[in-house]
Amino acid sequence: MLQEIQVLQEILDTVKDEDEQRALEEDITGKILLVCCLGICSEVEHVPAKVVDYILNEKPGDTDDIRTRTQRLTDIGLMFRNAYTSSEQYRLQQDHLWRVIDDARSDTSKYQLLLDAKSQSMLQTSAALRTGSM
Repeated sequence: MLQEIQVLQEILDTVKDEDEQRALEEDITGKILLVCCLGICSEVEHVPAKVVDYILNEKPGDTDDIRTRTQRLTDIGLMFRNAYTSSEQYRLQQDHLWRVIDDARSDTSKYQLLLDAKSQSMLQTSAALRTGSM
């Protein structure tokens, strides 16, 4: 992914068209944000399992200890639910950034879409000129 970002940056350095520059900047930004998101997820995804394992494997105690463990796990579950709900609300507020990340995840290039649209427009214009001149 980092090599892809370097290639896009090299292309950006040579492009003069402002629309193409914006599309490339969005592609680069999306890939950078995706790398960050993936890195964060890989760092924290194992933590909940460790916490639950620790709580479940504490030294056994009396019956209150079982209730305490149950309450701790319930509290942790509520924290995760609240965090998820908050992140969904945050995601809605930051919709454009998440779309950029989703585009990078699905390997959708705004730059390539723009080039394809320009190419299609040129073909249509060329065909119209040929048809009109006959």
